[in-house]
Amino acid sequence: MSALLPIFPGQRELWSQPRPEPVVLDLPGWKSSIIEPDETFPNQRSVTFEKAGARIELMRYWDQPRSPGYPMAAESEREIVIAGQSTKLITTSMFEGVAQRVHVFWLTGAGHDVTYGVRVVVRRERDVDEALAAVRRAW
Repeated sequence: MSALLPIFPGQRELWSQPRPEPVVLDLPGWKSSIIEPDETFPNQRSVTFEKAGARIELMRYWDQPRSPGYPMAAESEREIVIAGQSTKLITTSMFEGVAQRVHVFWLTGAGHDVTYGVRVVVRRERDVDEALAAVRRAW
């Protein structure tokens, strides 16, 4: 298991304040399941989308992730613009410490008294364009 970063005084209260999600994926026809914040990850929310063997994952955190994660190795990367923000689409040869090829990008921003990070992982290459087109930034 990856180490968890500490929660400092006042962060849990800040993270639990109601605010809109900064980034959503608009994927009609995909089944979604949500993991809401909990005691271990009070600043993190995950949504998984599945359809016909495809899987796209969105993970949002406030301020910083609680876990630095597992090793990742980039096979390739390219500059992209998503909802007006420049970022990189990275294709991996290792992701979450396991040899696997996924396509991943991050978006960041600030508002509502927090900074946010959003990671989107696309498991199949043929779903990348649909995932990129589905991104909606609220703030």
